[in-house]
Amino acid sequence: MYSRKVFILSVITFVFVTVLSAPIDKSYENDDIHRSALENPELLGGDIMLPEANIRFGVKETYYRWPRNTIPYTISKERRNLKRQIEKAMRHIEDKTCIRFVPHTTEEDYIEIFRGDGCVLYYMLL
Repeated sequence: MYSRKVFILSVITFVFVTVLSAPIDKSYENDDIHRSALENPELLGGDIMLPEANIRFGVKETYYRWPRNTIPYTISKERRNLKRQIEKAMRHIEDKTCIRFVPHTTEEDYIEIFRGDGCVLYYMLL
């Protein structure tokens, strides 16, 4: 079910990137260095960092899923102005899937929505 979690996180990432992203400056279109940086070829799906062993074999253990399909989240201060839009996107995902979003309290694992260039998920198995 690792691929299901990755799929769900990819959908979430797509929604957040769509909601929060500004248009990319087209002046970089012919610049190989910038295009390569935007594509993130070293990352799974362009935005997910995995330990080398997991890239090849995947993770099937159910204990790597979000408990009770619930994803704790935080929204950084610089994105508070978009909180209503972000939470609307979350409600849309909740309406279409079994995923639920809750504000982060003390959970060790959670997602953080912050301002940055693109998005990256660092997935580490201990």
